[in-house]
Amino acid sequence: MRILFQTRPDHLQRPGGDAIVIEALRQRLIALGFRVDLSGAAAADLQAYDAVHLFNLELMPHTFLQAENTRRRGHPYFLTPIYWSPGESAPWRGCAQPEKTARRLLPERAVDLISLASACRRCDGGVRSLARLPSLSRQRLRASVLTGATRVFASCDAERRRLLHDFPALSPEKVVVARFGYRAASPAPATVPPPEPGYFLCVGAFGPRKNQLNLARALRGVPGARIVFVGSAGPGTEAYRRAVLAEAPAGSLSLPDQPHGALPSFYRGARAVVQASFIELPGLVAMEAVANLRPGRVERIFLHGFKQRPPRAP
Repeated sequence: MRILFQTRPDHLQRPGGDAIVIEALRQRLIALGFRVDLSGAAAADLQAYDAVHLFNLELMPHTFLQAENTRRRGHPYFLTPIYWSPGESAPWRGCAQPEKTARRLLPERAVDLISLASACRRCDGGVRSLARLPSLSRQRLRASVLTGATRVFASCDAERRRLLHDFPALSPEKVVVARFGYRAASPAPATVPPPEPGYFLCVGAFGPRKNQLNLARALRGVPGARIVFVGSAGPGTEAYRRAVLAEAPAGSLSLPDQPHGALPSFYRGARAVVQASFIELPGLVAMEAVANLRPGRVERIFLHGFKQRPPRAP
């Protein structure tokens, strides 16, 4: 059986937590005898495949276009949503400057349309992709992807409850819990030597959503504090990275992305591992840090919690 994993277009260029989840699942399926390929295209050729697995409902309209392409070709698809309710998304402080301004001045529907048009620029067909959409609401597009899936794999019970609360048309029988976990990657050398131990460590791409600027300001007055940032600047966030480093305590460093198997050496040298993000799903860095700060005692860590409040009663 051949399965195509469909993900974001920059999956290979910008590794992140979703890439770790995807690769771990891919390797597991390969070990079970399946053939699994990866594509970031919105309209991939599916002729050679029996099924498709989609990832990440945040990527609207890209994931919607992938789902529509799959449905047109008569293939079933599965979905790992990695979903965070828009009502509890990052505050305006966690957005890049243009979106900050839009969120403070425009109605929510207008902001949603601007974000959708911006995302379309990175899709096959560019902004013209808007004409192919049945709705200009990202939440309605997400609902379409969810209801068309054969199975939806939520990372925990709380995410499952949130999905069923936010999308009433979604059949509960479709949504099953498949918990994310941690398993050590094969050791790999770091591209730069780990710094002298005793630093605060922050792993992840630079950007307002990750909240590194407030982390830098919070630690600036802590005696002896220095921060090691591991991660590249996201699209359009190089100015944000420079601002973070300008506010960070003396001796702080910005290091490039590291091979997954090289991160344990950074965790073990850290005074503390800090995730200051406004939104962080599913917290893989935290799980990795716990596992590697106690070497030999933790083989696998499962995230049983979920950093979303439970749905309010109607």
